[in-house]
Amino acid sequence: MKSTSIYESPSADDSRAKTVLPNQRVIITNTKAISVAAGLRRILAGFYASVSIGDDHWRTTNKPECPTTGVTEWNDAIHLPSDLSTEVGIRLYASFELGYTLGQGELLREFSITVGELLERSHSSCPIPFSARDGEVVSSCSALEVTVEVLLPSDDVLCRPAAARVETRPHEELFLAQTTDLGHIHVHDYYKNRQQSRLDEAIREFELVVDRCPSDHPGRSAALSNLAMAKFISCQAREAHLDLDEPISLFQEALDLRPPHDPDHPCTLINLSIALLARFRGRGYVAHSDIDKTEELLRQVLVICPPESHAHKVALDVIAFSGRSREDNMPVPRVSPQASSWNWRLPSSLNELTGLLGECETRDDSQLLDDVIAQHLAAENHFVADGQEWVVLQNNLIVALQMRFERQGRVQDLDESIQRGRAMSLSCPNDSGVLNNLANALRTRFKQRGDGKDLDEAIEHRRVALQLTPAGRPDRADSLDNLASALSTRFSQRGDGKDLDEAIEYHRVALQLRPAGHPRRSSSLISLGNALSTRFSQRGDGKDLDEAI
Repeated sequence: MKSTSIYESPSADDSRAKTVLPNQRVIITNTKAISVAAGLRRILAGFYASVSIGDDHWRTTNKPECPTTGVTEWNDAIHLPSDLSTEVGIRLYASFELGYTLGQGELLREFSITVGELLERSHSSCPIPFSARDGEVVSSCSALEVTVEVLLPSDDVLCRPAAARVETRPHEELFLAQTTDLGHIHVHDYYKNRQQSRLDEAIREFELVVDRCPSDHPGRSAALSNLAMAKFISCQAREAHLDLDEPISLFQEALDLRPPHDPDHPCTLINLSIALLARFRGRGYVAHSDIDKTEELLRQVLVICPPESHAHKVALDVIAFSGRSREDNMPVPRVSPQASSWNWRLPSSLNELTGLLGECETRDDSQLLDDVIAQHLAAENHFVADGQEWVVLQNNLIVALQMRFERQGRVQDLDESIQRGRAMSLSCPNDSGVLNNLANALRTRFKQRGDGKDLDEAIEHRRVALQLTPAGRPDRADSLDNLASALSTRFSQRGDGKDLDEAIEYHRVALQLRPAGHPRRSSSLISLGNALSTRFSQRGDGKDLDEAI
């Protein structure tokens, strides 16, 4: 039997939706997080949502993000109280393991909402937005979509797997979980204030956990991996390449406890390969066997993980970067102390990296462009999401991914460029650069696929960008031309004369901002003339032809 939602969004004149009948059930049937992995500082195995009602807690399954859509989706059923005024707490966590977990992981987002508000948002397809808090945001996830339905007991959706109820742990397990979480908090604090003492405290906490997890404990591999990561970050922060032997040994021990069928085997392979790559870059050909071992481990990831998986994508990028490292035969750039999903550190400032992107614009070098994109992805982990440098970095990535699509035809690059642009437009709605870059990517995809929705969205972003570019700014004429060009394209597709009229007016204003002698005046004259000629051919008004000439 197909499940049927019978909840209606409450309104002032509709009292039926304000109560739930005794034979009805209120259930969360689907939860989606968008772009949850972008900007996180370490390799993460998966994500899960936690729902709290009073003293009762449930958690969804632990699932990775889909790299092609940027969506993490859970279909775990969670039963809610029928009292619509009941407060519900929802938290979104990043987990460092897919298998046995010691702690909760890293808290990304949290909010409180009533059952009634959840129903209303679900009925109106309105996601729950997240607001950025400076210094605290660790993920660019901007919204959570929660589907809530009021169902009858006969609906077969009630038979789907339910989210796991969180039970009180035994004393020893509780100690291990709390100590592990405290260690992750210290690592998180290190990223905020760059105090080495925070890493030292994290190492002490993780060492306690390792000491309490004997060889037959199901959480020993996780404990070893956490300690290895903290020591690895510390080595990189101190540039102590000679000390990398210890975290490498710990990663290897964790890998030995995670055979190929273990869900955390691929992630451990990647962590170990990155640590080996860091040692190679720090010591050069003194550790030449490390680069061979790195590529061997990553090839295992490619065999185990399907092409659409996040681990497969990460392995390909690290392999490409290790190849570049082998060719260079010199330690640049070094592996990232953040050990992110991309895990190598940018050796220069953000300004220098932006300069490299500029070099890519003038030189068609596919290897350089791949390298610059990889370094941008690595640099994501140096900045707080939604901060000033983060915005510059994301803008660069949007441009670079679109550039690689245009040169290499990788469709996934264009889609990712748009996905990142949309996420940035939500967190930075008043940044005209973000909006213009997103509009560029959308228009490019429109040219490739012909979907009018992409063109419509591009035009709306161009309009907002123009409003954010006041008179007197040197780029206002460019913003006017961009909007006019998009409107002309839509006219040629749909034939709406209003679009052409509007485009002509914007071209006229842009021309006024480019007086005689301006290097772009000739292009403005050509654009306005073409638009006027098109309107003359449509309507036969001689004034248009005279002005065009």
